[in-house]
Formats: sequence, C-alpha cells, structure tokens
Amino acid sequence: MHDNNGLWLSAEEYKKIVSEINSNYDFYNGKMFAAHISVGIDNNYYIYYFVNRGFDDYTIVKRIKY
Repeated sequence: MHDNNGLWLSAEEYKKIVSEINSNYDFYNGKMFAAHISVGIDNNYYIYYFVNRGFDDYTIVKRIKY
C-alpha cells in the first residue's frame, strides 16, 4: 500500500503501524518527522520513519530492520 507517495507496505502492515502510531499519538503530537519501533508482520523488529501531518495522517518514508 502506498502512503501518499511514501514507502510501499502491504495493507496489513500499513494498518498495523498506523494503528500503533494512532494509539501512541500523544508521543508524536507536534513532531513533523518521527520514528516508530515495532515488530513487523514478519516478526522482525523495524524502525518506521514517518512524516506526521496530524492524527491518522502519516506518510511512512522508510523502514529499517532493527
């Protein structure tokens, strides 16, 4: 799934990461660019870098295996 010209993620992975970011939004509120660490759907740890334009409005730009 493309995220506003960002990184392509499967729909399942995108939904999981966005849900986690939304659940922790107080931590990201006010930050234009942020990183979120999570276990991917393949059970590996990743750092997801994203542009934050407000709650539930993110562009994930990079995913690095952690």
